[in-house]
Amino acid sequence: IAQAVWLGEHSNRAIQLRFPGLEIPEDAYEARAYMHLDARRYLMAVDSAISWHHDQPFQSHPLSFLCTVAAVYCDGLSGLVVGYADLIMSRHSADWNSVNSALLVYVSAGNQEKASSALQILSSLAKTKVAESFAKAGLGLYEYYFGDSEVGRISYIDAIEKAKEVGRTDLAFTAATFLLVAIAARGDASAFEIGQTVDVLDKL
Repeated sequence: IAQAVWLGEHSNRAIQLRFPGLEIPEDAYEARAYMHLDARRYLMAVDSAISWHHDQPFQSHPLSFLCTVAAVYCDGLSGLVVGYADLIMSRHSADWNSVNSALLVYVSAGNQEKASSALQILSSLAKTKVAESFAKAGLGLYEYYFGDSEVGRISYIDAIEKAKEVGRTDLAFTAATFLLVAIAARGDASAFEIGQTVDVLDKL
């Protein structure tokens, strides 16, 4: 099961496609969370992640998974998982990846004060190019929802470039996708502006 989870994290193929006969026990919460995510059963993935967290309450990964899935894939759920983001900030604030997940929840839930605090911590933890890319994308997200959309756009472009510098096209594509979603969510983007962002995606 652990190997299946690892392969699920590091492969573009879903767990069940790679292991069609895999039977996951009821208490294998991590495996179930990834299985549901692979199958796009996002609410079930969050539910399994909550059980995973309760089973391993001092681990950061269940909380990070839970918050990311809730914020990115489950519209309207972020407000209900803010408490889990708060746990990240109280227990795992030295882990930039987990802090990034908390930031996603705070922004999605519209909590500017907590989002600002998480962003500051995320920026202070950005010691590698990959972490810098996440921090720049986090700033882009924050600015689009709470501040200056032009600063947000520039920050997302910076995130894309930093990801490309270290060969992480997957991160660059994710940042470009978040940028496109942010532009669309703003509601006043021109067709030209959206077209420019699509061009960025096409070049990745």
